[in-house]
Amino acid sequence: MHNESIKNSLTFKKMTLADLVEIEPIEQLCYPNPWSRKVMTDCVKAHYQCVSMRYGEELIGYAFMLIGVNESHLLNLSVTPQQQRKGYAERLLQHMAYISRYWHCKKMLLEVRISNLPAIRLYEKAGFEYIGRRKNYYHYDGIQEDALVMEWIFSFPNQ
Repeated sequence: MHNESIKNSLTFKKMTLADLVEIEPIEQLCYPNPWSRKVMTDCVKAHYQCVSMRYGEELIGYAFMLIGVNESHLLNLSVTPQQQRKGYAERLLQHMAYISRYWHCKKMLLEVRISNLPAIRLYEKAGFEYIGRRKNYYHYDGIQEDALVMEWIFSFPNQ
């Protein structure tokens, strides 16, 4: 699919609690340590930047992000397995960066599993840089895995 057609057929909307019915099974498919419905519900209720991404009527991705003073923290960015590697994650990440800039954030932070090489490549391509490591940050199926801490410092015109 051509990138221009991806751009023109996607919609981004503020997530609602009703969206979690569709999001929860995707979360289960995407991660060895998926978020619980309670965690997602808490994020929506706390008015984090929670976004659903649809291609037509189909939910194909979502993201959760916390806005702080001058920075955002991307907590979760997911695209359905059948829609991965088609440019959708990049579009969703760019949308979250737009929201960050709208709220006057100077940078975005995130943690990513060290084994999640496709995600690391996506973040590096966008402009994230490695700034640290959290030892044994992820726990699942008896496995402990480190997280890379990454930061994207936004450039603004006329600065």
